[in-house]
Amino acid sequence: MPISPRSLLVLALDGAHADVWPRLAREAGLDLVRVASLEAFHGASRAIGIVAADGDAGQLCAAFRELANPPLPIAAVASGLDHRAAVALCRAGASEVFVLEREYPLVRTWLVERATAFVPNGVHLERLDTIIRRTVGEAVEACGGNKSDAARRLGISRTRLQRLLRAEPRNRSSNPVAERADA
Repeated sequence: MPISPRSLLVLALDGAHADVWPRLAREAGLDLVRVASLEAFHGASRAIGIVAADGDAGQLCAAFRELANPPLPIAAVASGLDHRAAVALCRAGASEVFVLEREYPLVRTWLVERATAFVPNGVHLERLDTIIRRTVGEAVEACGGNKSDAARRLGISRTRLQRLLRAEPRNRSSNPVAERADA
């Protein structure tokens, strides 16, 4: 498959999380392109990349050091990473670091955000408030309904999380200035 701005390039070291990538690509509206080596990332300046390993932070760090300034955003995805491993991966060049089992909604949101950066004008995009509400809801669901845990994982306060869950989508056509002028 040719690489395009709507491509998700995945290098799954040791076949890491192989069953997840088709679903993630589909949910983010991207075309999945499985790559066999790091060289594929250098020829794809307008795609999105993921390098995944099944819990081996050392293997991931080595891959990112070998990439050395990739021309596209590439996330590191693994199982069971600790804080030190995440810092090492960021220093090695990862755009973002995710622990897939705990942060699946965040991975999808990251992919959607990167994908929309390449969408030409005139294409209908999902509203940001809708994406946020869905992501927050999925985070709460992933945490078994525990809102405090979901807020901590999203990096926001519990109060903010509750406001986001209650917030109604804004009416795009509402214009408070025009409404005041009509009154």
